[in-house]
Amino acid sequence: MFCKKLASSRLNMRGTGRVYPIGFLITQIRVRIFAESFSTEKCSNGSNGKQSFRVSYLMSVFGLATKEAQSLSRRVHFESAERPDSVIALLRTHGFTDTHIFKLVKSCPDLLSSNPSKILLPKFNFFYSLGVTDTELASFLSSNANLLRMSLDKRILPFHRFLRDVIGLDNHRIAESIKRASWADNKDGIRRLASNIELLRELDVPKSFLVQLATHSIGVLLQKPTQFKEKVDEVIEMGLDHKKVTFCSALTIVSELRKRTRELKVGTYLKYGWTENDFRMAFKKHPFCLRLSEKNICGKMEFLINKMGAKPADIACVPSVLLYSLEKRVIPRCSIIKTLMLKGILEKEVPLSSVLCSLDKTFINRFISKYEKALPGLLDIFHGKMDVPEMLNIFDHHEEILSEGKNGFFNPGLAVVVSS
Repeated sequence: MFCKKLASSRLNMRGTGRVYPIGFLITQIRVRIFAESFSTEKCSNGSNGKQSFRVSYLMSVFGLATKEAQSLSRRVHFESAERPDSVIALLRTHGFTDTHIFKLVKSCPDLLSSNPSKILLPKFNFFYSLGVTDTELASFLSSNANLLRMSLDKRILPFHRFLRDVIGLDNHRIAESIKRASWADNKDGIRRLASNIELLRELDVPKSFLVQLATHSIGVLLQKPTQFKEKVDEVIEMGLDHKKVTFCSALTIVSELRKRTRELKVGTYLKYGWTENDFRMAFKKHPFCLRLSEKNICGKMEFLINKMGAKPADIACVPSVLLYSLEKRVIPRCSIIKTLMLKGILEKEVPLSSVLCSLDKTFINRFISKYEKALPGLLDIFHGKMDVPEMLNIFDHHEEILSEGKNGFFNPGLAVVVSS
């Protein structure tokens, strides 16, 4: 009888006529029984009893350890199970799984104290209007819980109108932009956006670039106008053309990384033989080479220079090779070319970019298919079926070439030899 009563009350609350999973009802029954046995009337008067109830509720429903439940309980305010139960029920109605709900509660436990019909449901409906589907909503919001804290009328809707009317974003891009801006807890966001967008327009930055920044790097445009102008000036001083898409990439990188961090990474490239001009050239071609960690930079430069014999300046000419995975792409592909060298098969020069930047199909047709009968292991190397240490053994057998002072795998023109 209690189970039927609970189910009926939940159905009326949702108003959907949807049948609840038995697991959810069992959980709610357990919570209700607990609530009765832990009535605040039986607890000591004052905040200690109320907090004890919240702690026990969090432990009972979400399986939290005592210490974690105590910590989260300080950020929620409910004296009975009714409000948090109604929040959980609404979330389940809109496709939130236990994992989604748990993730939300851990990042924003105060949501359990909110009014679901006034605080949560209007935001759900807003995101539905942008084209976010039922299946996407739970993942979308559980990974960006701050969105549910933001005021719909004071922050989200004004932000939406600016992105739509001033920058020209469609609903899909607006949803992405709002998601990426969920961290920005400033009340003058629209003013900052307007000022920074105006600066870029004065520089004749193409509208398509503004759309790209607003969609994928909205945080760049939410900087204080004075800081934003400093970053723009720095990127221009480095020689980036504001008419090219790399300008936006460079502005994003410079905005994301602290100056000291950027200096350390530039220093790492210089340590491997780049000059300041080499770095500027590489950064202008592919700004994301500065986003790599120092460890990542060292690993790839070490391999290309010491194992492959490439010259530092030649790598700077094609910085895109540094963005590929060392273990999954660079070492396997270079191992194949090295194997062909050891067998004396290579006869014609080909640039490093053709080895590392070409499509898989192109690489296979050019360096594997025509030799697989004589060297059947090439395809295994390409698909990563050979461990990295095994592949590196290939280079150990070829170290004599470098130690004798001859050209390594790449000649000064960043070329290797391959038969036509």
